[in-house]
Amino acid sequence: MSRGKPASERGNQTLRVPILPEVFAGKAVPLDALNIAGWREIRPIKGARPGDRFAAAPVRGDSLIEDHIADGDILIIHLTCEAHVGDLIVALTPDGLTVKYVHAQIEGMVLLRGANSIYEDQIWDATEIKIEGVVKRIERDL
Repeated sequence: MSRGKPASERGNQTLRVPILPEVFAGKAVPLDALNIAGWREIRPIKGARPGDRFAAAPVRGDSLIEDHIADGDILIIHLTCEAHVGDLIVALTPDGLTVKYVHAQIEGMVLLRGANSIYEDQIWDATEIKIEGVVKRIERDL
């Protein structure tokens, strides 16, 4: 899959990254299998390494509203399967793609948490989910 230029080819200019379909629970396919909906020019990603790949995707829903991430905001995603506790990730779960914060992994279980107190945490067996990417920045089109 070709998803834009590697970080080493971008320099300090804007980056051209693919726009993927919306991210919210319900699409049970990995990010790299989704059709590209267009392209977006973005500012360089601080700390990007050669070979890093990025994509943009609009977020749908209100599960992150308490962190001021609103329906329609654009997630700038580092396409990687590596994440740390506390990262905002895009994960493929049995229920579909979702964007949540990853929390403690205890006894083979992974806790995914939104930022909206009306929603319950999601707890998954680590073998049931796949981290598709880490959100590096949120952009909002005015």
